[in-house]
Amino acid sequence: IGATGVSGMTAGRGTLGAGTANTCSVDTAGNDLKCWGNNNAGQLGNSTTITENEPKAASAPQRYVVATDTEVDTTWEAIQEIAGGVDHMCVRSNTYVWCSGSNASGQIGDTSPYKDRTRFTRIDQTDIASPRSLAAGANHTCVFATDGGGVERVFCWGANGSGQLGNGSVVGPYVTGAAISGNNFDNDTVRLAAGGDHTFALSTTDNAIYCWGKNASGEIGIGTLSEAEDTPTAITLMAGFVPTMIASGDNHNCAASSTQVYCWGANNLGQLGNDEVSLSTVPMQVQGLPTSGITELRAAGAQTCAVVSG
Repeated sequence: IGATGVSGMTAGRGTLGAGTANTCSVDTAGNDLKCWGNNNAGQLGNSTTITENEPKAASAPQRYVVATDTEVDTTWEAIQEIAGGVDHMCVRSNTYVWCSGSNASGQIGDTSPYKDRTRFTRIDQTDIASPRSLAAGANHTCVFATDGGGVERVFCWGANGSGQLGNGSVVGPYVTGAAISGNNFDNDTVRLAAGGDHTFALSTTDNAIYCWGKNASGEIGIGTLSEAEDTPTAITLMAGFVPTMIASGDNHNCAASSTQVYCWGANNLGQLGNDEVSLSTVPMQVQGLPTSGITELRAAGAQTCAVVSG
């Protein structure tokens, strides 16, 4: 079985993102969003719940007006990033976040009473501005953004039964974004990733990795197992390892530099790449990769991939 081209896609595509059983792509200008795959909850954002086996343009986005319980048409800004969960998809520009699909756990984040969205709906939360990194777990969403006081923070919303929102509790779900506890990442550069019920942040300014949420398979990377870690916890990195890329699967995480990849968490299908099939509660180096030229890192479900140049 080999790779095949996606029907109806033209040259000049830019950002690509995927959920559990659906994919979205936007052109290099950031305005032509097309999605395909499972659409049971409207996550493709095309105003239907019909599954699409080839790319279909998303409908014009909207925003939710709380006072009148109505939706109002709006327009796209250049999309910079796409992230997907089980039944929801989110995109961000440099100004706003929009989400579509299931809202059963509040993962859309538009304050509506758990109403699914078949169009991408803008998050109009005044203390979430200038989003710069976006991630979606199974039923939760997180963004690195600036709050109303100008402080840079990570905000999360949606399901929280395993502490995946990082706000110091397992209470929830949350229909609006709440800042994580203990670290505001002010004046920082942060990249986010999210797995099934956990979240993962890389501070490239401080060379630090923080994880929170479900830890039943060691995915938090702190050397122990637990049902929930509800505040961000720093992971001990190997000496000399300076990660610039991160990725999350359902129950495992990985971090990479241009020369090394480390993974931790579930490993029943070899997703840690360390020539074993037992879980690891601490980062383990991936075996068999070249010692230079690593340029991309991706994970989904129970698999991991790295792109090596040359």
